[in-house]
Amino acid sequence: MSGEEIYGNTDYTKDVMDGRIENKEIVITGTVFQELIDLKTDGQNISGYRSQDVLNVILKDCRVYARMSPTQKAMLIQLLQDSSGEMIGMCGDGANDCNALKVADVGLSLSSSEASIAAPFTSTVEDISSLVNLLRIGRSSLDLSYLLFKYMLVYSSMEFTSVIILYFHTSNISDTQLMFIDMFCAVPMTIFLSSLNEKKRLEPRFPPSSLLSPSILLSLIGQMILMGLSILGIYFTLRRQGFFEMNEKSGDIEDENHEVTTIF
Repeated sequence: MSGEEIYGNTDYTKDVMDGRIENKEIVITGTVFQELIDLKTDGQNISGYRSQDVLNVILKDCRVYARMSPTQKAMLIQLLQDSSGEMIGMCGDGANDCNALKVADVGLSLSSSEASIAAPFTSTVEDISSLVNLLRIGRSSLDLSYLLFKYMLVYSSMEFTSVIILYFHTSNISDTQLMFIDMFCAVPMTIFLSSLNEKKRLEPRFPPSSLLSPSILLSLIGQMILMGLSILGIYFTLRRQGFFEMNEKSGDIEDENHEVTTIF
């Protein structure tokens, strides 16, 4: 799309604004892009439409941006971030891509040139197919971080519930039992979770964006309820046994009685 088509052809501008550009693609050069930015900054209209509205539509539908300067590339990334509210990725292979690679949410250098210094990630494969692998591994890493967080929180809440019940009977889990739990339960599970491989394919489902997302909170609450009911069920089952004698509340903390052994 040339500058004349944008500014001089009112019918074409209306088609763009009304979405009537079937079987056509919008292509913008750096010169036209800069003119759009300047008009927006000055608050001028384009063929009767607000320049901001025209720019938003073009940002949404334009497929090709050609002959753009490094500053214009970085500005384009920022505008896409502001207008869409989505994560914007950038692939580049030269020094003129450095600014945009820094501004983008995900910057991927496709060469070992100057762009690799500015980009957080560098690929040895010189095409954009490596971006799929980057997204796949990145999502897997995020999922694993959430998984480890949930595991440690549930594990801590389980120990907290156990200790509260035992303190009620002036008892506590012994150091030997705690060492056994850490060495043979917590450590192997943590190593196992950390060694999980990344997903084999890029799924359409996005990982949760926050630790307080409903899916994570429901999972945590469900696991905590299940753990709590299990511990309480074992405890009250013990109290119904004929041999059980409740530990008397004394000043000394005991670690050898039925309550400690059962909770452990």
